[in-house]
Amino acid sequence: MDEIPDPLKKVLLINAILTLILAFIYLGIFNLLLVFAVDSLYNWVFGGTLLILGIFALLVGKRKDLKQIKLLLELLIVWEIMILFIHIYSIRFMLIPLPLIVIWVNNAIFLVLIVINVYFYRMYLEKNKPNFPNNPEN
Repeated sequence: MDEIPDPLKKVLLINAILTLILAFIYLGIFNLLLVFAVDSLYNWVFGGTLLILGIFALLVGKRKDLKQIKLLLELLIVWEIMILFIHIYSIRFMLIPLPLIVIWVNNAIFLVLIVINVYFYRMYLEKNKPNFPNNPEN
């Protein structure tokens, strides 16, 4: 059983902290201040999604076996990519009732998270590459 490396644990903790802070902003502050009250459903849905991502990142970081978290880390990366694509699509067609600066800040945060997650995921794959007998890379 491979132990989860400390850098990967730190990345998952960064994921959890950032997404939980954003979830608090969308679920708490925006709704308390009635900011963007034109469509508060978006604030609740996106805040809930961020809350799930934050809790999910914490749960993935608690796993002891590195092989167990591979699928979970892939799901985390794909989910963040999906959020980024939805925001880019919404900028093009102005589907989200938020100022563009808020959407671009969200995009920047998720782009950084995606790059960090993919980097550490690829590092995990390189470390755990299977040794097949006829593999030309061996």
